[in-house]
Amino acid sequence: MKESNIDPSCLMEAFADVLPIDSTPPPGIIEHRAYPRYTVSWRIAVSAEGQDWQEGKIRDISLNGAAVKLPRNLKPGTRVTLNIQIPSLSPQSDPKIMVIHGKIAYSILDTQNHDFRIGLNFIKYEQESDYSYLEQRLTKYQTRVL
Repeated sequence: MKESNIDPSCLMEAFADVLPIDSTPPPGIIEHRAYPRYTVSWRIAVSAEGQDWQEGKIRDISLNGAAVKLPRNLKPGTRVTLNIQIPSLSPQSDPKIMVIHGKIAYSILDTQNHDFRIGLNFIKYEQESDYSYLEQRLTKYQTRVL
């Protein structure tokens, strides 16, 4: 059996920012999401159609999309490039930067935090292996999502 080079003391820290959330819709509403969502607090940089990058945080994520908090508004339908910084599982390793192309689904002004909650649909993972990596990262140490 191959020995893992993942430092067990870092596992709790690395996964402390990933929690499954109950995304059950209210009574009478049909759920259309194909994948469960997970609450995370990962850094993200977003460029809308070649414009300047703006930095924010992912609020929740699935394999098909994410809700992010950004300082500037983006119009629904806009195509974007996302650079997602996923924290390392080992203190000796750098964070993984995952590049995903997507499209803005919605944008809501958050007047309390003075930023925008923006829904993104993922269109294409830059590296095909990133889909499997994200799936494993979100589900490997998680229990069933209600």
